[in-house]
Amino acid sequence: MKLHPLFKKILSGLVITLGLFSLLHYFTILVPQFDTGVMLNETKATLKCLSEGKVGHCPEGGMFPLLQKIPTAIGLQLGMTDDAIVEFLIYVNMLATFLLLYFGGKSLASRSVFRRNWYWALIVLSPFLWYARTSFSETLGAALIFATVLLCSNQNTLRWGALVLVIAGLSKETAWPFLILLSLAAQLVGEKSATLKSIRYIEIILAGLLSLGLHTLYNYFRFGGPLNEGYLNPMFIVPSLGIHLSFLTGLFFSGNGGIAWFCPLFLPLSIVALVRLKEGVAKNAAAILTLASFMALAVGMARWYAPFGWIAWGPRLLMPWIPAAAWLLLQSFPIEWDAAFLQSIKSTRLFLPLCLILAFFLFPQVAVIFRNELIWIPFANDATCPNPTIIQRDIPYYYRCLNYYIWGKTPILLIAFEGWNLLSLSFWLTFSGWMGLILIFFRLRKAE
Repeated sequence: MKLHPLFKKILSGLVITLGLFSLLHYFTILVPQFDTGVMLNETKATLKCLSEGKVGHCPEGGMFPLLQKIPTAIGLQLGMTDDAIVEFLIYVNMLATFLLLYFGGKSLASRSVFRRNWYWALIVLSPFLWYARTSFSETLGAALIFATVLLCSNQNTLRWGALVLVIAGLSKETAWPFLILLSLAAQLVGEKSATLKSIRYIEIILAGLLSLGLHTLYNYFRFGGPLNEGYLNPMFIVPSLGIHLSFLTGLFFSGNGGIAWFCPLFLPLSIVALVRLKEGVAKNAAAILTLASFMALAVGMARWYAPFGWIAWGPRLLMPWIPAAAWLLLQSFPIEWDAAFLQSIKSTRLFLPLCLILAFFLFPQVAVIFRNELIWIPFANDATCPNPTIIQRDIPYYYRCLNYYIWGKTPILLIAFEGWNLLSLSFWLTFSGWMGLILIFFRLRKAE
């Protein structure tokens, strides 16, 4: 049944109004994080070491990478208070999320509106909108990683991409090899010039090595050696293959943080890319590089004692890489696939279940904005793990409880549906507005 054009306009206007209300409410709630306080103290210690000439022996500079420390150091030198710096970092995250949506959507729309809408829905149906209101560095890191990939996909902006790659590499000391791989994948989906290709690849690799060099210099400043001593502590590396596999599987499928539940539109892209491998390596080189990079990241994160980022909403440590990886996969698929998907959801019989599925995944992402305590529930002590889960106190107990948090507790996505007052108008208006926007993203239309 076709809707009258006037009714469509009224409905779209209502959805946009609700969406604006949602954004107004969204921007009024800021969520500083404990880690940011630690990072602030580390930055202050670093500045003190510099003033005292303690080069090569400043372990109090801590473990955190440089990305947020540089603007924090500038703010401290300008006389900003700690609270002002934290607020500034949160607003930077909000801006980064907007830029992710805008430039990601704009670049995909030039090829396919459907792919743009998929990308937008992927961001909204994930923890990004929650992390954007926090002082964690992952949202800023995601924007920089995406900007690197976007700029490296075009030979005219490659050198800007190489520069941004250096900055993006400051988000994590281990980021540089994966940034190189994703940037090379971007070259494969972008404009190619046979005469310049090898030179362009060398520029990307040199940018990654420069990022590594900056971290190495900072480690020499802190620890007197090329490596971050905090990361070398064997206590923080999982002690067995079984735990490693449990953590790795949890990063993808745990109901308390797995990608399949917290970023549900990313997994279908990965499955489609794997299915396309039967068409040959040459046609799917960009997708292969992207999936291999992402899987290597997941394997590495699963070796860390806190693979999700400890107290986190979803797979926090993997979140910065998802927009860039999703964009690369979307760019690598044949354009005729869009028409096939759109045709499959034109019937009410398939579209209504799709709406229900999207609503199920959206609900917790809106709920956590109004109920910040949801983040702590999977990690709360109970009869199975009655004591604080601190690895320095009891390593076997820590890993037993963390596995329990990942697999044994009721999925937080289900808990998010509990305890709601039906008169909680702000929540329901926000949920309705965002759900309407997502349905607009997936609006039925002829394939381009």
